[in-house]
Order: sequence, then C-alpha cells, then structure tokens
Amino acid sequence: MEMSGQDARVAFIENGNAIVYDMPADCLRKSGIGLKNQPFQMDEIEMQTENGSVVGYLFQPLAGASDAYVETLNFDSERKRKRDLILRKFSKA
Repeated sequence: MEMSGQDARVAFIENGNAIVYDMPADCLRKSGIGLKNQPFQMDEIEMQTENGSVVGYLFQPLAGASDAYVETLNFDSERKRKRDLILRKFSKA
C-alpha cells in the first residue's frame, strides 16, 4: 500500500478480506518489491535444525516494476457524470 522510510504498510488478502499490516520495508525492497500497490506473495518457512527450529519469510513479487503503467482515460461529460454517480454511491458504503 505504501512505503515510508523504514516502514511498509501492506494489505494481505485472506478469504476476500484485507488485513492491513506494518512491516520493515527493507524485507520487501531486498526482494524487488518497492512500488505502491505492487502485488507480492509472502510465505512463512520453518526449518528444523539440531538446535531447534528456524522461522523465516520468503517474499516474491507477483508483478515487476515494468508491468506497471498509468493510463489516463479521457471521458466525455456524460461518462464523467456516470462515473461520479457510481463513485458517490460506493463511497458511502
């Protein structure tokens, strides 16, 4: 969702619900995840050793920076009116 200095605010989707979570941004950056709203997967890894267990996380980007693009839509006045009606309706939910 956003990165600010050493912190990253991410949203995990579980059963259709978004769970917002703050985590160290460095974990994401080292794995090539640095764009706002860039999708990624996080897996928890547990390994057994002679001395106990080690738990870590694997971050994988699901889309790279080259996959992002910004497209501007030029709406005529009627489409703008319809868009505004839709946004007003759902912004109250």
